[in-house]
Amino acid sequence: MKLKIPEKFLSIDPHVFGSSVESIKRNLGVDDALTMSANESAWGASPMVVRALRSALQKQHRYPDGEALEVKNILAQKTGLNVEEFVVAAGF
Repeated sequence: MKLKIPEKFLSIDPHVFGSSVESIKRNLGVDDALTMSANESAWGASPMVVRALRSALQKQHRYPDGEALEVKNILAQKTGLNVEEFVVAAGF
């Protein structure tokens, strides 16, 4: 299947990423800097994220569910679609 991209999307300029905090500090010769241009948090991960990561690390030595049944069930519940209508993959 060939993906047809609408012409209006082809004319959009690509996103230009901002500089990293490390690069800004080095280039400006400062010890402390913040960047607000890269969807980063100056305060670090939220405590909820840290807890979720710690919990996930307890199971990191196991292969994940190749069928992604838990994800499909949640999607089905939220959308009203059937579990069989979802395809979950790592990318393409």
